[in-house]
Amino acid sequence: MIVHPSTRVELSHLKALKTVGNKFLADCSNLKSANLSGLENLEVVGNWFMAECTSLESIDLSHLKALKTVGSGFIVACTNLRSADLRGLENLESVENIFMARCTSLESIDLSHLKALTTVGHRFLFACSNIKSANFSGLENLDTLGDYFMAECTSLESIDLSHLKALKTVGNEFLSFSPARDSSSVKGWLALLLT
Repeated sequence: MIVHPSTRVELSHLKALKTVGNKFLADCSNLKSANLSGLENLEVVGNWFMAECTSLESIDLSHLKALKTVGSGFIVACTNLRSADLRGLENLESVENIFMARCTSLESIDLSHLKALTTVGHRFLFACSNIKSANFSGLENLDTLGDYFMAECTSLESIDLSHLKALKTVGNEFLSFSPARDSSSVKGWLALLLT
């Protein structure tokens, strides 16, 4: 791994890496970019992966095609993050708590490629206060949403959750303090879920 202390990290040569532990690239407050293209065989990520990288503006996870599990605090509190390419996460099966929470500059997110995802922990996209839209169209295998799912996403006006056909469990405080909770599409979807 080559770390440039001021703004970037280069991981393109780590092709054999299968697991990273806790706090991998966490608290890198000056980090603006990371080349993760070498992590194509990465299967497991520990807690606090790239957490609190407050200068990070975008992240490209399109090469992480082998990733199956991420721990708590995955890309959390990256307050300048404006875009996240999650296309590579098609084999991701479960995410622990606090997935991409408090990314307060993020305005939209496309989760449609996460087709293998079955479980999301507590505080999934929690307090992403500028997020206006989220695409959940590929999450047809998702069966569990933890507590505080997209809670405190105060700019989220509406959301289409109609693709979540396998959902069996919805935790507490679902979309709490998010205007989308009161939208007709969410109310209709919840009514169908509860029948």
